[in-house]
Amino acid sequence: MASASGSSPDSGNELESTARSVIRENYEYLMTELRVNELLDQLYQDHVLEFDDRQRVEHETTDQSKVRRLLDILHYKGVLDVIKFISAVRGTQKHVYDKLVETKIEGTPLRFSVTMKERETLVIFLKMCAKDLTEVKKNSILKVVEVQRRLEREVKTHHLPHDVTNDVIIDVIKLVFPNAKVEEWQQQRKKKKSKVDGESILRGLRWRPEVKPCATDQELAEKITGDILKILTLDEITKVCPQIKFGDKKRIIKARDDFLNCSIAARQHHHQQKNIKDNKIEIPRAFDQEESRTTMYRKGRYLPSPNKHSGDPLERIQIFCDISEGKGAYSEQKFQVFLAQFVAGCLNERSNATLYFGINADGLIVGLSGERSEWQEHMTESISSFFFRDQIDLVSKCIRPLRFVETVTDESNSGNCQYVIEVDIVPAYKICEEDIFFIKKLEECHSEPHGTHFFRISNGDVIELTQKEELAKFIANIPKLSANRKQREEERRNKAGDSGKNLRVNLQHLLCRGEHSLDGDIFPILVTGGMQNSCTVAEMKANFQFMKHLHWNAILDFDDKCSLFSYLEENEEQVFKVLKVEDFDESYEANLRNKDRLSAMLQDLKTSCHRPWIFVNGYNPEELSPHDVFEWKEKRSEGFKEAVRYLKHDIPRGRAVVVFLLFSKEYDVMLEAADELATKFANQWFTIAPSDEVAEDWQTGLLQKRLVKTKKELIERSVIGLPWKHVNEIISNILGSVRETACELPTSNGIFVKLSTKMQNDWSDLEILSARECDNDTVTQEQTDHASKVEEHFYRGGEVDWWNFYYQSHVLERSCFPHLLDTVRGTLEGKMEEADRVECISLYHQPGAGGTTTAKQVLWNLKDKWRCAVIKQITQQTCQQISRFHSYKDGIPKPVLLLFDNADDERVGALRAELDEQAKQVARCLTGNSDRVFCVFLLCIRKTELIEQIGSRYFRLKHELTSSEQHWFRTKYQELKKKYKENPKHLIGFNILKENFNPEFITKTVNDLLREITEPRERKLLKYVSLLNAYDLAFQSLPASAFNAIMEVNQVTIMLNLQRWELHLSQSLKILLYQFEKRRAPGGQRIRIIHNTLCKQIMKILIQEDAEESGDFKSHLYKVCSDFVDSEIFNMTYKDNSVEQLLKVVRDVVKRRARSLKNGKPETKFALIIEDILNESKQNINDAADLLKKIYELSEDVFVGQQLSRLYIHSMNWEKAKDIAMAITDKKPDNSFLWDTYGHAYKEQIKQIYADCMENGTTMNATDACNMMDLTFTAIHIFQKEQEVSETEKNTLINNAGYYQELQVVIIMLDCLSITEGLKDDVLHQVLVNEKQMPKNLSDLFGENRVFQLSQVQTGVNKALARLEDEHLQLRDDMADDYQKNQQRLSTEMLIKHKETLEHYYGEEKDEVPSNLTDEEACKYRRRRIFRLAGNTFCAVFELRRKTDGEERLLAIRTMINRNMKSGYKNIFDEQMLISVNLTLCCINDRYKKEIVLEKMSKLAADLYKARDKRIDYSLEPYIFAVMFNWPCKNDVGRRAIPAQEIPEILRNWRAAYYKKYPRQKEEGRPYRKKETTVFFLGNGEGIASLAFDQELRKEGIKRNSEQFWNLPHVVQRLERWFGVLVRDGSEVKINITQGGNRLSLQIPTSMPIFDRSLWSKTVYYVIGFTWAGPKAFDIRIEHPKVVSRKEETVKSIAKSNSKQNIVHQRDVTHQHTIYHRMAAEFKELASQLALITKFRTKPKKTKEENALCRKEAEIQRRCEHLKEEIRKAYNDLYTDY
Repeated sequence: MASASGSSPDSGNELESTARSVIRENYEYLMTELRVNELLDQLYQDHVLEFDDRQRVEHETTDQSKVRRLLDILHYKGVLDVIKFISAVRGTQKHVYDKLVETKIEGTPLRFSVTMKERETLVIFLKMCAKDLTEVKKNSILKVVEVQRRLEREVKTHHLPHDVTNDVIIDVIKLVFPNAKVEEWQQQRKKKKSKVDGESILRGLRWRPEVKPCATDQELAEKITGDILKILTLDEITKVCPQIKFGDKKRIIKARDDFLNCSIAARQHHHQQKNIKDNKIEIPRAFDQEESRTTMYRKGRYLPSPNKHSGDPLERIQIFCDISEGKGAYSEQKFQVFLAQFVAGCLNERSNATLYFGINADGLIVGLSGERSEWQEHMTESISSFFFRDQIDLVSKCIRPLRFVETVTDESNSGNCQYVIEVDIVPAYKICEEDIFFIKKLEECHSEPHGTHFFRISNGDVIELTQKEELAKFIANIPKLSANRKQREEERRNKAGDSGKNLRVNLQHLLCRGEHSLDGDIFPILVTGGMQNSCTVAEMKANFQFMKHLHWNAILDFDDKCSLFSYLEENEEQVFKVLKVEDFDESYEANLRNKDRLSAMLQDLKTSCHRPWIFVNGYNPEELSPHDVFEWKEKRSEGFKEAVRYLKHDIPRGRAVVVFLLFSKEYDVMLEAADELATKFANQWFTIAPSDEVAEDWQTGLLQKRLVKTKKELIERSVIGLPWKHVNEIISNILGSVRETACELPTSNGIFVKLSTKMQNDWSDLEILSARECDNDTVTQEQTDHASKVEEHFYRGGEVDWWNFYYQSHVLERSCFPHLLDTVRGTLEGKMEEADRVECISLYHQPGAGGTTTAKQVLWNLKDKWRCAVIKQITQQTCQQISRFHSYKDGIPKPVLLLFDNADDERVGALRAELDEQAKQVARCLTGNSDRVFCVFLLCIRKTELIEQIGSRYFRLKHELTSSEQHWFRTKYQELKKKYKENPKHLIGFNILKENFNPEFITKTVNDLLREITEPRERKLLKYVSLLNAYDLAFQSLPASAFNAIMEVNQVTIMLNLQRWELHLSQSLKILLYQFEKRRAPGGQRIRIIHNTLCKQIMKILIQEDAEESGDFKSHLYKVCSDFVDSEIFNMTYKDNSVEQLLKVVRDVVKRRARSLKNGKPETKFALIIEDILNESKQNINDAADLLKKIYELSEDVFVGQQLSRLYIHSMNWEKAKDIAMAITDKKPDNSFLWDTYGHAYKEQIKQIYADCMENGTTMNATDACNMMDLTFTAIHIFQKEQEVSETEKNTLINNAGYYQELQVVIIMLDCLSITEGLKDDVLHQVLVNEKQMPKNLSDLFGENRVFQLSQVQTGVNKALARLEDEHLQLRDDMADDYQKNQQRLSTEMLIKHKETLEHYYGEEKDEVPSNLTDEEACKYRRRRIFRLAGNTFCAVFELRRKTDGEERLLAIRTMINRNMKSGYKNIFDEQMLISVNLTLCCINDRYKKEIVLEKMSKLAADLYKARDKRIDYSLEPYIFAVMFNWPCKNDVGRRAIPAQEIPEILRNWRAAYYKKYPRQKEEGRPYRKKETTVFFLGNGEGIASLAFDQELRKEGIKRNSEQFWNLPHVVQRLERWFGVLVRDGSEVKINITQGGNRLSLQIPTSMPIFDRSLWSKTVYYVIGFTWAGPKAFDIRIEHPKVVSRKEETVKSIAKSNSKQNIVHQRDVTHQHTIYHRMAAEFKELASQLALITKFRTKPKKTKEENALCRKEAEIQRRCEHLKEEIRKAYNDLYTDY
């Protein structure tokens, strides 16, 4: 004892360590030798064991387990308790005691005495703890209260005697710390917990009925269970528990009744709420996984019914507990109590489990509030308070940290954060083994220990086992439960690897349809459900990156919040075509408003490169809210069905794979929609879900809808259990590495800018060539293998890749390449003369000669300095995409280079016209010069035959190599031979060029390869592909899926095994067929013959074989074509989009004709295949007609019908030709070209009638003439219909053929009538020119109706002539290509020829009027004579200025018109012709300007304008003459016939008349829209000289709209400068004119929009020109223009040698010009004021303003004299050299 008390402070710790070491060293010995039952009483009496400790030891079933339990308990006891245990062993088991005390620890045996008093024990213990407290003292933190707390904690921990008083503790403190100041110790107790009554327990915890929440000893003795409590009365309670007060008894009864009533009501309510709950189910958090930042539940919704127990310990049990009703301590205690019970039950049950706080018994999400740290402390306190110290570590390892799942509401956030608290229990075998878990009695939290509780889980409830027999039975079963747990854990570990592998394989199998990759034609459709919780960008990227790289045919999205869509668009820069299912519904409001909207949308979907993203149930950006199932079926299901029908039609039969992604259980609408998808795409769908919980209801619904036959089949169609991250990895591995490189574009200042991925995707019509293409790609690290791969692909005949240019040695520079490159570069640099804004450079090449490769090589060489792109397709968006590409992040962009590879002529022309308009605006906006080159078209055009010389911007590439080129191929061949170690015969593309396109080599190669292709289906495929490729001018690739019908053995495909024929072709066929990469174009994989030169040879051999087999050697080509059209490909009841694409190529083959390079005309009358069939049948059209008829019926293409009609016209089968033409015009009445074919059938018939007469040398009888006239009148009607349609057509070339055809058919008719029996020439002339006096016998000859119609023909002739002549002068086409220019030239020649013929029939030959005519008849005669000399329009008269005898004719015409004007029978024709003649004469010679009086012209123009409504045609002359001759000028008061105030109204009427005459001109951005010409300007001069003619201003080689033109000295001096304010954002000029004291305000448009904002709303200078659409302001500038004098030129030349002097002189000259023009403008204004003063001086009464002006007369005169002198000096200084 003395030694103990006198030990050092460290002796206590040493003692404890030694005692525990003794137990540890003898652990195995004690397990076998110690008899625990003999020690329990003594240990309990010595307070070593508490009552519950003793119970736990006694409940162990074996002696060894009892020893283990006792030693575990002692491990957490104090050293004194260990000493007492050793002392107790000495009293009952001496041999064990001796073993313990003799054990040597570090060489020293255990020696101590265990008999000591309580005070001495406490003193010794405190001294053992003195070391720690001393350290605290050294840090000056020591306070008595801290010492008191430490003592309190140590007393409890080491179980010191409980009866130690405060006095004893104070004495000990003074003993240990004599210098400490002792304060009275207030023992720190825990916050007192509220009392828990029976009512609270019954209401809050889900006890089973047979278990009472709290039982007294008396109740235990009476065995009152839950069943007894149900029927217990008040009297019986009094009898059993007399000590309970009456009020408490009543409360117990009331609580019991309320609980039972609530249970019954809850069961009844459960069935009523089931349907509501089903629609408001949230997905529980995955077991034993952390909640993500975005994991949340919606408050007021439900979690699924909890899993009570399945018998599998690894399947979690779920229990809901709502403690939200309690307040404060009550809720905390309830949380701790139930948590402890639940944990103990789960551990004893050895089952995984989750406890949910904040969810009521029905699964309703209620939520809890409070600090998370506080709830965590409550859990820690629950474990430490209720579990025994020796098991706390075990329990803590089995309990996962609290998971806080946030609860949200549909309303705005209130700011009060609530959540559901979830506790996961994982009683792993390695932790629990066979332990039994008791918890302390509930009362122990407040008072003395009172026993233990034992809980288990049964049927989803926490149950306490109170009966000893039941408890003993369960404890005896724990080893079996533990063993079962261990076995299941091992099984799961073993299965985890296999399961992950199986899911991976299954996903690949389902997605790839039984193959190992997505090669070939597979068309995936993605169907996504709503996401319960939003994800971060990082989570989206980790989970759904595959959605970016997998080319989905469509995405059907049921998430109105657009979660995935927003991520892919915003973060991955993808571009989709956004649609709603409503867009597919014909009854949708937008579709009803616009009948063409739906068809246009569907057509756009077929050709667009952008994938459609279809929102099925709402779209949040447009505030389209989601519907429930009932509303969706009612309002949106029809649109959804139409969308699915479209997708089914778009996808080849059996080639779809529909992927359902289930993110959450929010798929009720999606499940309803699955019926349509699973039906339309039977055996082509599967499901991916992250867990069974998510997929459970989905699978049940599919089974109930009978969308699968068996559950086994459903399992085969499901991939369930893979995390999204793993799904992403698997699909990404299937897709392989995806090449993503940054695209960089050059700018005008030499730097490079990066083009975003989103912009690249958005500009889907362009394949943009990066300035750093291939430079920074990772594949360059393996250059050798990659170079060989791309080289082989190219030499086999594949399309050239940019990598081929990167590796340099792959591509030969053809002989024409240097010149072509220089021409393109020079055009881009602006060095080429007379270059257009959109310049075209053409490379014509024979098929397979390498034209595309050469053209791309030009782009590759220029990509560093100019932006280059290949045009993939031409759509309505192409122009805008090119414009944005041109100016992307570049202030003053350079021209762009665009490659068109065999593009459609008409589409290229339309695009060029659009870009020209765009170029004008962009150029003027950037530089003020609209003539700079905007872009260069490099046109790569295939032609079978090439001519030698076709122009400076035209290049050719033939099937012929130069000697140097042949040498390169021979050298390269030796290199390839070494590489492949044999003859590389499979490199067909290379070998054909190496052999210089030798026909014998081609024939031999084809024969060798065809011998190796023996499979009949492959030979048939090759025959049909070669047939189409041979005759297709564009050499288009064909959709592989279109041939499924002839290539697939079994048309019925199954989900798990779809053999794609395109992946299993023979090697020889693969050599001949080029298979394009799958996603190079919409519609899937495409195929074509590897080289164009092989096509006809393959076809020839295979057709010959067919002929030999059948024995029929006639009509080989026709039979192959007919067999192809009649094949299964087109005769299936279901035709998908790939078949339609193939049919489009077929239509092109029978429609398109090659055009001549010389004149642009078609080289053949029909398509080449039709020509060959005609030649094969020796011009018998039956075979060709039969083929066209089949294709027409198959495709319903009116243009195929047009070819059929033309074929019948060719064979002179007039009736069939007319029938077909009538049918196609009925189908498509808005196409003028079809009407032309229709009229052409009649015209050719009339022409043939006339030709027969001329050939036979016979006349025409009256019957034939009548028939001919009927045909002519019908043809005229058709051609006039063609004219009407052509004026309103959109997006087509301007078609004036109807006007020419009308004139031509009239001429043929007149020629026929000229040889008709009984009709002399003079009689015919009389009929044509005199409708009132017809010969008497004429009606008898032709019939009265025909004679009347014949007399009316001239009206149509005049209209047609006027329309053609007017358009020739009034409109101009800046963007006409060579073909169009040639057509215009031919049209002009044809018009001249037709006009001469018509003048012969309708005109008069002599100027002298016959003497026998009346005055009225004489006037008509003169008009007919004028028609013969010139025509009927100003344009016809104006053209006389170009003829050598033009002036003579004009004078003769003027003489005749003057006679008509003096007669009493003048009309508007005479007035218009007189003005026209006078203007033309003035244009020819200036002397006429002095003869012609402006006032008379003004009067004539006014009369003409007033009589404009009497005209039968839409003439613009009355408007331009009225405005031009009556334009208000300051000094022309009283000289104009039309008041200035009427001019605005005339301008409005003029504009309307212009659009009525030329409807095509109304839409500014319309393709093929021409520009109105400008003939006159307002000039400086008097009288008629105030009009300046465009012709007198022009200078050769200078464009009129260029800045250079407007600065020409004679232009500056000749044109009058006006000034006004630039308004309406630079589109109009406001003019204020003061005339006769009246102020007139006019606004006229600018010739081009002014984009320079610095000029807006400012006074500007301009000239006024009169276009045929109205007056416009030209050459707008801020200052008056200067004249470039010799003096200035001298200054400029000197300045070239001295830049500083140049700047100074330029500034001086500019300054002088500015001063001069300012003075001139001021002088002009002052002169105008003096003129007004002169007028006002004679006025008797003057206004106040007029008097003020008159008083300034002297001052104004002085200023004018001064300005005269200054202006003279300035003029002499500047302009004397001019």
